[in-house]
Amino acid sequence: MEASLALIAHRGRQLDMVELAVRHVRLLRCCALVATEATGKLLEDEVGLRVERLKPGLVAARVAMGEVDAVVFLVDSRSGHRHEPDLRGLLRVCNLHDVPLATNLGSADLLMDAVAASWLAVS
Repeated sequence: MEASLALIAHRGRQLDMVELAVRHVRLLRCCALVATEATGKLLEDEVGLRVERLKPGLVAARVAMGEVDAVVFLVDSRSGHRHEPDLRGLLRVCNLHDVPLATNLGSADLLMDAVAASWLAVS
């Protein structure tokens, strides 16, 4: 059974998301990936990953329905964002449903390592 990950990055953090994806590309190719539109397109174009692209509110709905095992949401705290209410909702849903959430590169790398370790243990 493959892990399902949601990958989201504010515009100012999208290059960081590409770098993260390149570092963990072997794992990510084995996962079902969902992302917001811009992040998903970037990951497809720059890293060659297959990503289901969704509106921010639909990513949160997938988390709430138990269809996402972990979320990487690279937050740019330096500026406001037009989808802020949707993204705050995603954070709330992750907390309500105990879904692991990484909001910076350090925690994202740890989360990817944990997903890889649990996936290898199951395989």
